[in-house]
Amino acid sequence: MTIKYSSPEALPFKFEWTATVGTDGHVTTTPMRFAADKAFLAKDMADTAQALKNVTNFKNEPDDVKERIANLVVENAGWDPDLMALLRMDNGKVAYGVILDAGGDVRSDEKILAKLEALRKNVEELRAATKGDKRAFEIGLQQLTMLEGNALQPGGIAKMCETVAKADIGAIRNLSKDSSPQDVFNAICRMHAIVQEACIESRIMTGFDKAGGLEVVSLNRFVSGLVFARCDTRTLEGIRDAIYNENGMKVKIALDELFQDH
Repeated sequence: MTIKYSSPEALPFKFEWTATVGTDGHVTTTPMRFAADKAFLAKDMADTAQALKNVTNFKNEPDDVKERIANLVVENAGWDPDLMALLRMDNGKVAYGVILDAGGDVRSDEKILAKLEALRKNVEELRAATKGDKRAFEIGLQQLTMLEGNALQPGGIAKMCETVAKADIGAIRNLSKDSSPQDVFNAICRMHAIVQEACIESRIMTGFDKAGGLEVVSLNRFVSGLVFARCDTRTLEGIRDAIYNENGMKVKIALDELFQDH
């Protein structure tokens, strides 16, 4: 039996979720989705359209082209405010990759919508994989901007989130201003191992040597962001103090050189 619940019409905001009850009594629910009222959504769409028109290179196109493409993208992303937020982030890096090809030419409508749909699936997958953890979701969404409009393979985000959720991050969480160089070394090695495991396990790539530089940096930051999302403020302050003191910086430089050589 499946039950879909949504908020009453009179409320200024909307939310909904679906619960499915199996014959054995087991219940599964979808993440609760919130949507702003129509007036807020309309403003969000207008802001996104304006941001798209200001994307580097695209802003030099004729006004009628900018208007048409911006409306096309917004209308097809409009039901998902998270996807629109992604399009607005980092001065339109993602929008640039959706609208323009490598030569800076505007893609056909069909190609724009295909790329937008692939990104939508990434956002939906991230939302489901972070299971209502707002902080982890926001960090993951921010890291998706590093791909500059390129979508990850289906299932990849879910697998990365699953790998990070199960990973032992004790060596990272235990860092503080009093951590020794060996503690910092162990933590950075552990982070590197988690990044590699998450990317390889998710089949995003078969090895770092076969990936482009942007992809490596993007996925590294995406996984690192998911790890840090598991840390509270005190832990994050401890990590900062441990990494950015004199001993920590020496260890980090040495490790960077080691990883680069291998």
